[in-house]
Amino acid sequence: MTVVVSSTINRSRSPSPWSQFVQRLSGSSRVARARAVLQSLKGYRTRQPVYRITRVWMDRWVVVRPGATMEHAFSTLDEAVAFVRHEAGPSRVTVELFIGDLYVAAYHDPDKPASLFGERL
Repeated sequence: MTVVVSSTINRSRSPSPWSQFVQRLSGSSRVARARAVLQSLKGYRTRQPVYRITRVWMDRWVVVRPGATMEHAFSTLDEAVAFVRHEAGPSRVTVELFIGDLYVAAYHDPDKPASLFGERL
């Protein structure tokens, strides 16, 4: 009985110095571009509190604050939005409006006062 044992040396070709240099350059530019994109999105990555305004009847609007189970009822949309603006204070918040099947989201930024849903300021 004959057993043949062969040993081979793994001679995988290593990349040339030129290809290593090009890979380093392309890799560093990709990292730099990704870092620049992440820096530009830095303000958007934070989670904002969400206030929910729901129309439950013709003259009844309900506001739910973030993390709370208690609802606050108002007779007009203007009053509900004024409550959200007051509760938010100097912080940025997201405001969701539900009217039946309609869903609208708005972002309240105290540095840029504007109408959220067409209400009076």
